[in-house]
Amino acid sequence: MRVRILAALALAMAGAGSAAQDAWNALGPGAIGASRAQLAAQVPLACGADVCRPAADAASRFAGAPVERIDLAFDADRLARVTVRFGTQHYARVLDAVRERFGEGADHSYQARAGMAGEFAAGVFVWSRPDLALVLEQYAGKIDRAQLVYGTPQALAELVRDKTATPRGARRDL
Repeated sequence: MRVRILAALALAMAGAGSAAQDAWNALGPGAIGASRAQLAAQVPLACGADVCRPAADAASRFAGAPVERIDLAFDADRLARVTVRFGTQHYARVLDAVRERFGEGADHSYQARAGMAGEFAAGVFVWSRPDLALVLEQYAGKIDRAQLVYGTPQALAELVRDKTATPRGARRDL
């Protein structure tokens, strides 16, 4: 009994430490529309001409998954689009986190053709609301890259149109 309590306490403490580094808290879908200054007050940003990125140590996880890169795009100094890239092995974890907050989403999965790798199912889910759109791809152009893109419906209009154009289960190249 005592061992279980200590193990549970250790897990809770580890979870609390990793939650502070989770970019979902500061840069998740709820941040869409925030000003660059508001975001920079929460997370250190490095900005180029078109894109800002959080400092690596400030955004090492997103929805519990380790991230490779997070790109922030602004329109009139307001956050309009976020792209979060992570390894495909974390796709299910991010899918569960997004479903928990936004529901099932529309399944636009397809049969990917990837040369010598053959054919396999590639997950694509789309969530569209009047104020927000989200697209989660299991294989985002590469066999080892997944990504979640979210933002204003205007900022994601072309991406949503592209991902919903192919019927579910159709075959296409990766």
